Amino acid sequence: MRRFIQPVIALALIGLLVGAGSISSVSWAAGRGGDNNPQALYGQAKARIKQGKYAEAQAVLNQLKQENPDFAATWFAQGQLYESQGNSAAALEAYKNFVRASRGNIPPDPEVMLKLRKLGLY
Repeated sequence: MRRFIQPVIALALIGLLVGAGSISSVSWAAGRGGDNNPQALYGQAKARIKQGKYAEAQAVLNQLKQENPDFAATWFAQGQLYESQGNSAAALEAYKNFVRASRGNIPPDPEVMLKLRKLGLY
């Protein structure tokens, strides 16, 4: 019984640390503070995607790409945006860019891992 409980607790802790669908809090996504903090901008983009404000989300993602070109999470959010708009081909390319930009350091976020596994990218 103990062998089962420990992995379950570990997964629950990872979920709490990472947050519900938020890959911005993991260490590989660290950025500088201030208004142009990539983590804050990533959160804004994700919120706008969920709200269906696609043009606003794209503007934030464009800002992220310009100011923080190595911030891998941008590409994951870009894939989600394209998917929300029904553009599967562009979403797949964005997810591939996310994997490349992550340089093998995929965060232990269930949402990310499931998405990449479904697409055969992880």
